[in-house]
Amino acid sequence: MESVKDERAGESQRARSESEQLPTSMLANEFAKLYVREAGDAREVNYILVSELTGEAAEGWRTGLAMDASASMTEWFGKNLSGEIPPEVLSEYEGKGWAKYVERDGESFLSLQKEAYQDALNRGIVKHTENIVEPVVRDVAGFLASELDAANQTSLIYWACGDGSEYEIIGDVALADCESLGVTGPKSKAWGRGTKLAPAMRHFMQHFAEAKQAFCVFVTDGRLDDLEDVKRCTTELATAVEHKERGMLKCVLVGVGQEVDESQLSELDDLDTGTEVDIWDAKVADEMEALSELIVELAEGCVSEAAATVYDDQGNIVHRFSDGLPAQGSFSLPATSKFFELEIAGRRIRQPLVKDGN
Repeated sequence: MESVKDERAGESQRARSESEQLPTSMLANEFAKLYVREAGDAREVNYILVSELTGEAAEGWRTGLAMDASASMTEWFGKNLSGEIPPEVLSEYEGKGWAKYVERDGESFLSLQKEAYQDALNRGIVKHTENIVEPVVRDVAGFLASELDAANQTSLIYWACGDGSEYEIIGDVALADCESLGVTGPKSKAWGRGTKLAPAMRHFMQHFAEAKQAFCVFVTDGRLDDLEDVKRCTTELATAVEHKERGMLKCVLVGVGQEVDESQLSELDDLDTGTEVDIWDAKVADEMEALSELIVELAEGCVSEAAATVYDDQGNIVHRFSDGLPAQGSFSLPATSKFFELEIAGRRIRQPLVKDGN
């Protein structure tokens, strides 16, 4: 029995990594993700349904939220200044000793002291950039605390601080405090000079070591500097979960802004750990329509009690789910099929497989 398990280990994850993921814009409302792979005269489909958590899948979750605090995030936290100081004010600052010319790389630059910046702020000449992180974090923290966390709270940290591997613990934030939560960046740590995710991941692995199951969201605006370390850490975690040495820790990496490396997001999303445990999900913030999309993969063990049938685009039955419809599953249909239809509980859901498949 063990050899059969080893042979099948990671089958669903490998199938996804070898497949093309359909864009969200093509998906029927019932599907969270859909992967398609051509296999000779067949088209293999691997799906994840949008499912509400019920029963055991809804019990015992603890949650965490980690915010990227690398230097590139300072603008999004409202730490940068916008506006231009006019020449006459610069001259005024020079006279006060608040500005002086310095040589750098063979060129001369006017360097302003902190007194100059503070004066320009007080006079409204310049202003801080908008803190767009704070309202997002408040919303996500509130969602996790209200919709998932068993204690109605969520654990917050800043990550990618200092040399990129440090993190600053904010602590557990109760649901009642999420709306007024101040999110302005790290206080005891410096803004990061790199973006290393593995240390923050290991922090939550330890923090939730005794939890039945935990769910953590990591937000970043750039490229990870330690992807291989994250992969190793993920494989160790997946193995421990499969061997029942600890509870599940599901992780979601959310990319924001224009500098996000989507190829890295995909690598983690489809990572083959050699187990049947899927740790990572990855999202691009601009493509998310609702916060509930963060937890679409949590109900992987749930099934609909109703039997379901899959039809190809010619109306032929290609698969039956006689014992109920799994939240995650797969089936094959002819390679020529431009769409399939899923029949469950007396209704049919049509899902295109190619852009002209409607």
